[in-house]
Amino acid sequence: MRANYILHISSTLCGVFFSWLTKCWLVWNCRICLRVEGTVALEWALAEIIHNPEIMNRAQEELDKVVGTNRQVHESDLPNLPYLHTIIKETFCLHPPGALTLGHLNVKDVQLLHYKIPANTNVLVNIWAINRDPKAWKKPLESIPDRFLNNNISLLGSNYNLLPFGSGRRRCPGMDFAQHMVHCGLATLIQTFDWSPQLGVKGHEYDGGLHRRICCKS
Repeated sequence: MRANYILHISSTLCGVFFSWLTKCWLVWNCRICLRVEGTVALEWALAEIIHNPEIMNRAQEELDKVVGTNRQVHESDLPNLPYLHTIIKETFCLHPPGALTLGHLNVKDVQLLHYKIPANTNVLVNIWAINRDPKAWKKPLESIPDRFLNNNISLLGSNYNLLPFGSGRRRCPGMDFAQHMVHCGLATLIQTFDWSPQLGVKGHEYDGGLHRRICCKS
């Protein structure tokens, strides 16, 4: 979403007046959220592959096969890197950008299982709990990218077991930007460097903490 587009939206939206200053604040807020969301996801993806070196090895083998060793990975290569996509999905599953979705307001009374939700209730979906529910995922606390191979589970909000960006009209507007940033960033990092914990620590002993020292070599 471009800044000039937001700045030229109608001054009145849904009966609410937006001043020029408010529009500027919206633009700035979107930029900050998009950058933070993508950066944190990239850090978590890197932490998970350091903790599981076999995942990094498979991703590097895929990159060598598709891209080769004589050039840098390009955006056009991403559709041909299915295992990389599974790593990203697993990262967003284990570490969603937010624990709860944005609020959704139901327009009429709803009966959901044993719960009656009155009309005009602000409903927040607990993404974090869904992603750690053993009824929804096998071994939900482990990083297993293969669970996303050979299926149609996506990050678009159509599969309710995986909702890192929410679903419907109120899903995160920065979803496409965040996915693009993480895919390109992670592909470049694992193609260029071999990543490992600090000396003396094996991959499976790495606790995934982003405060830990890590080593990389080209």
